[in-house]
Amino acid sequence: MNAPRKSMLRRRFERLSMRQKMWFSFSVPIFAVTVIMLTVTLLVFQRSYRNRLMNSVRQDNAQTARLVESYLSSMTYISEQISRSSVIHDVLESPSFGVAEDSRESFVEYLSLSDIISQLEIENMDLRIGLYLPDRILYTNNQMNFYPVSQLENRGDYEDLLSEMSRKGFAYRFIEETVNLGNVRRSVPYFCRLAPLVIVNEDGVRNEYVMKVQILEEKLTRALQNTSTLEGSLVLLIDGEGNVIHASDRQKYELLLPDISRSMKSGAWEKTDLHGVSYLAVGTALDANGWRILSFIPESSFNAQTGFIFFIIALALGCILLSVSVISTVLSRYYGGRIDLLNDRMRNVQEGQVNARMGDEVYGEGRGDEMDELYHNFDYMIEEVRRLLKEEYQLGKSITKAEMRALQAQINPHFLYNTLDIINWGAMDHGAEDVARIARDLGLYYRLSLNRGSSVISLADEIRHVEAFIRIENVHYDNAIDFSFDLPEELSRYACLNAILQPIVENSIVHGMAEHPEIDRTSIYIGVSRQKDDILISVTDDGPGMSEEKAASITVYNPGAKGHGYGIANTNFRLQLCYGQEYGITYYPASPHGTVAVVRIKALTMNELEKLVNE
Repeated sequence: MNAPRKSMLRRRFERLSMRQKMWFSFSVPIFAVTVIMLTVTLLVFQRSYRNRLMNSVRQDNAQTARLVESYLSSMTYISEQISRSSVIHDVLESPSFGVAEDSRESFVEYLSLSDIISQLEIENMDLRIGLYLPDRILYTNNQMNFYPVSQLENRGDYEDLLSEMSRKGFAYRFIEETVNLGNVRRSVPYFCRLAPLVIVNEDGVRNEYVMKVQILEEKLTRALQNTSTLEGSLVLLIDGEGNVIHASDRQKYELLLPDISRSMKSGAWEKTDLHGVSYLAVGTALDANGWRILSFIPESSFNAQTGFIFFIIALALGCILLSVSVISTVLSRYYGGRIDLLNDRMRNVQEGQVNARMGDEVYGEGRGDEMDELYHNFDYMIEEVRRLLKEEYQLGKSITKAEMRALQAQINPHFLYNTLDIINWGAMDHGAEDVARIARDLGLYYRLSLNRGSSVISLADEIRHVEAFIRIENVHYDNAIDFSFDLPEELSRYACLNAILQPIVENSIVHGMAEHPEIDRTSIYIGVSRQKDDILISVTDDGPGMSEEKAASITVYNPGAKGHGYGIANTNFRLQLCYGQEYGITYYPASPHGTVAVVRIKALTMNELEKLVNE
């Protein structure tokens, strides 16, 4: 039964044209060999790629483990630095710590503790450091480096936290903290290392505080998310007791938690089913404390990667087959075309076209195959006829010469001159002096704000600072702010803390005019007077005023506050820390409308205030 089929195929092949026979002769063998080679290559590559991908996951795990280990080591190191800090021990061991009634002593304590903590934070930019102190201490409310211990006591896991710190000497927790983002404050999660700080004061009384070193949860999450680039992967950070500390995808972890717990108990890590999906697990241990990085890679991700490679190989195969097909077509046309060309020339001669010479460009120099012999013989037979026709053509040919004209493109500068003229008049209309005045005021404002790093400034310079600020604001509000002040000459050289009036003036502008479109002008007056050993600075505006409740709350320091009042509360907090609780800012309603803010400070010279601040 095979012989008739073979004969039929042969007969069909023989009925093909020469060009088609050549195409099949070139293409079919190359097609078959290419498909076999690429299929074998794909199978070998799939296995090799899977092994390389698993090795890559292990390397990524190891890199993430080193990064997390560096975070944990830095946090442990900082905790030990705080525990051994003589400055912190000196402050906390003092019998007067936390019970001093003098706000100046509290301010000194605050500066001493804040200085050493800030220095450690500068040396470790990724970390934040804090101490939980008794709620009665004034500066625990700043929520920056000092926190009231009640925040820990109010946690639901407080007892577990104490037990863990007692057993291990430390504990790790995620804690939400409120941070400043420009003028907005929002809650940000941190990963914290909490450890007890035991202090025995000079009277032999043992006190135990809690110190924390923390890093943004986002950094830890990003480290886990960057561990594996395979879609659908889940990376876990697990402590030495098998508890999951953090996950690269919290929602996915909570969905897979029951199956993950089951797999962790059984120890089946190489391959496991989680929520009906097959995963491969790769674990890497941290050297320091027995923690682990555990990556769950869905097998579908491997298949997707190899599927993409299959697509590339299939695309390459298609390109190869297309190229072979094109090349076969070109070659078959080339060799078949040479025969067709000779037939065409002979047909032309039969029709009387005796100039149908093959030409040297057809067979070229150096060729000597059978077709070239036929071409040469054909050309020889008609050469004489072509020569005679060419001579006749040249005698009867008339040559006509044509003249060409060159065109030049001219660029009319009129448009350019008009444009420059418009720019010139525009600059004259706007005036450069306004720009220079704004630049001078801005330079003066920041020079007085920075004050060469000093927090002490004279009253005269503080008024100049406010003047520069108002001139800049007047550019924005089209000179709608009227400002005046009364600073007696004998009081101008007394000192105050830097930048205490600007927040008050800004508050007057915002609440007195900016928030009320119907008000197109506002007036601000600053008066300075002395009352016994104090100096009173009053800032009066003619705005719509504020309620008594608002006036009483605007100076209360609240870390969660938003808006312009936060700057005033912060300024009031600085004044009370420096001078005492009886000093600071007080708001009153003005008559018939408006607001008066009175700043009470001690009458001190520059040297006296510098000494007070630095004590």
